[in-house]
Amino acid sequence: MLVENINSKNPNQKVIVIGLDAATFDIINPLKEKGLLPNISKLIEDGVSGRLLSTLPYTSAPAWNSFATGKNPGKHGIYGFSEYKTNSYEIQIVNSRKRKTKAIWNILSDSGKKVIIMNMPTTYPPENIYGCMVAGLLTPGTESEFTFPEELKKTLLKKFNNYTIEYPYLISVDSSNVEEILRDLSDIEVKRTEIAQYLMNSHKWDLTLVVLVALDRIQHYLWHHMEPCHPKYKKETAELFGNAIPYMYQRMDECIGRLIQALDDKTTVILLSDHGAGPIDNFFPYLNLNNWLLDHGLLHMQDKSSSFKLIESKRNIIRFAKKYTPLWLRNRFKILFPEVRNKLVTLNFHALIDWSQTKAYVREEDYISPGIRINVKNREPEGVVSPGEEYESLRNIIIQKLAQLTHPLTGKKAFNKVYKREDVYKGDYVEDAPDLVVEWSEDALFSKIKQYDSSNMEKMEKIFKPAKEKSGEHRRAGIFIAYGPNIKKGKIVTDAEIIDIAPTILYIMGLPVAREMDGRVLTEIFGSSYLKDNPINFSAFSDYVKDSNTKQIYKKEDIEKIKKRLRNLGYLD
Repeated sequence: MLVENINSKNPNQKVIVIGLDAATFDIINPLKEKGLLPNISKLIEDGVSGRLLSTLPYTSAPAWNSFATGKNPGKHGIYGFSEYKTNSYEIQIVNSRKRKTKAIWNILSDSGKKVIIMNMPTTYPPENIYGCMVAGLLTPGTESEFTFPEELKKTLLKKFNNYTIEYPYLISVDSSNVEEILRDLSDIEVKRTEIAQYLMNSHKWDLTLVVLVALDRIQHYLWHHMEPCHPKYKKETAELFGNAIPYMYQRMDECIGRLIQALDDKTTVILLSDHGAGPIDNFFPYLNLNNWLLDHGLLHMQDKSSSFKLIESKRNIIRFAKKYTPLWLRNRFKILFPEVRNKLVTLNFHALIDWSQTKAYVREEDYISPGIRINVKNREPEGVVSPGEEYESLRNIIIQKLAQLTHPLTGKKAFNKVYKREDVYKGDYVEDAPDLVVEWSEDALFSKIKQYDSSNMEKMEKIFKPAKEKSGEHRRAGIFIAYGPNIKKGKIVTDAEIIDIAPTILYIMGLPVAREMDGRVLTEIFGSSYLKDNPINFSAFSDYVKDSNTKQIYKKEDIEKIKKRLRNLGYLD
């Protein structure tokens, strides 16, 4: 690799990155003030901290990949946990080979730096790196080859019995099993921490990355217990479980303490989240853009009278079965009546669309940051919109109409902004993105109105899409905390973005930053004398592009397992 100059004054700097999926200062700061997060508090007080702006959409797959590459999704190519198959309206699950550019662990490996990567989402199948990797979300299970090197799997399963990659039962959480689920989730993350400690103690390393996911999982389903304005809030259950989310933050603080307790004075600690979190109205939080497009004549159904009812009935059956049927009975039903289950699962919105008349639609996974897709001729299998003038005119019309849309209860705008995809993304893979990207207003996610007027219910049901089980959802602002030998003390950082972390890590470790990275080195976290003695260097050529093998690597049974987990997390219907 040809570089202008390598920062030789910093050859031995090490970095540990601890990812807390969906962590938010809205929870951290009050707990910190009460003295309940000693490890996080020390990192903040003796280092720098600030909000970290996530990607659009602010979901884990694009966000974590933008963190890892320093690039926007238009360059790394991952916009969600799934993508369309070529020349099809069917989706397929993404994998690590879908990332079109090198991640931080590839760059460091090429530079002779040893890395440990633990539980990073979308790292299955694990990559051949200089170090070791334990794959995270979208891994089929521990029966698969989820480690690199492969022999590490045998060591981990023997030494750490019953390792769990992803907890499966959150969608069935209720007051009868909250304590059990909290205990299980906490135990899983403690074991993950123990494995990371084992790897750090038994391997030489320059970068360690560990992602802990429990906060994201419980915030989705338990937020209402601590939010008095929430429609699902009940005083009797709040007294029992109102401390569930703070409890998990305290457990994660303990895990952080274990990971940093034996670090030397040449190690920088970075704590971050891929996005934040906040409350969401459980009845009608998501604007149902497909319904909106239907009302405006831009989307057509094969059977206008029953399509939506049919889909929602199917989903209600599945939700009811998951919540109220014992696990043994569900498994028995699958064996005895597989054809019934398959019909329920495979019936979906897209199968009922009349594509010959449809101009615009929303893919099921795009609900958190809705992406509107135009049914373009010669691009989609049954496209009807001509590229060029008709395409641009349609996008402009949709943008204008959505800009006027307000929440029916609050009267506030539903969206911060509606973007054309080329205004959000840059790179060779912009064409994989939705044609329009919609950024939510937080007022649309949580109205702060505890009781709805029954006269508004019919209107609300038509416009908004029920979240059912969820009471918490993502926010774009995550967290960033850094502490180390060359980091300022007590500084509040502003304007930091998730794409800034990879170039900042490279700078700390004395390596050049790839010019094609969209992120910047967060120079404000370092002292002026340090910056003067250690100028930022850049690679001379754009040589960080990874050969991408797009061959599907999942078996049929693996795909069903992963889709089930994504449904449990609310990413797929």
